[in-house]
Amino acid sequence: MKVTRPDPADLRVVQTRAKLRAAVLDLASRAPVEEITVSDLTKKAGINRSTFYKHASSPADLLRRVIWDELDGLRAEIFALAAPGTALSEALEHGLHGLAEHVVRFSALYTTGLVDHSSGALHALLNEHSIASFTALLEGRADRMPPGASGDAVSVAMYSAFLAHGVTGVMESWLRTTGTGDPGLFVATVLAVLPPWLTGAEGTSHRSQERSTS
Repeated sequence: MKVTRPDPADLRVVQTRAKLRAAVLDLASRAPVEEITVSDLTKKAGINRSTFYKHASSPADLLRRVIWDELDGLRAEIFALAAPGTALSEALEHGLHGLAEHVVRFSALYTTGLVDHSSGALHALLNEHSIASFTALLEGRADRMPPGASGDAVSVAMYSAFLAHGVTGVMESWLRTTGTGDPGLFVATVLAVLPPWLTGAEGTSHRSQERSTS
């Protein structure tokens, strides 16, 4: 269903978005988003169905928009640190700590969606955002590609998908085995397995591991 965009400057729009955000985060912390209906959301947010469809096409689409809004701010911080000609290790470590903090902040949502249930929608929205982030970091940057890689769009897409699915996989394993009690373990593990051609630095994972155990 096509979503008709409301005027974001309208105070009523801001208030409705806040209600929808709170509603989907609460409901998705109790059950996988695939089990949430539009009626569940409209009742929780105190709005009607026509208003809902001005903001999202489905509960999963609404959750994607809410989570992506959160992660977009983190991606902006990573890009600000990833200056041309600099190693990506610092930017990536900063981003991973931010991602871990995000997961801890919404631990009920991620535990419900990725541990208690296998929510394909939640898994997909995480991968899609991460793929877009890695793609933006790699496009047109031969220095951030494997030696000898062509850097064409197909290669960038495949490398980005590999990296993104790896990060999400580590996140799921972290949540399933330790919960959110040790964010440093997640960060250190991802940094340890990221390829040197991407990070451009040695020893980053050891520094992060020291932070997680201190």
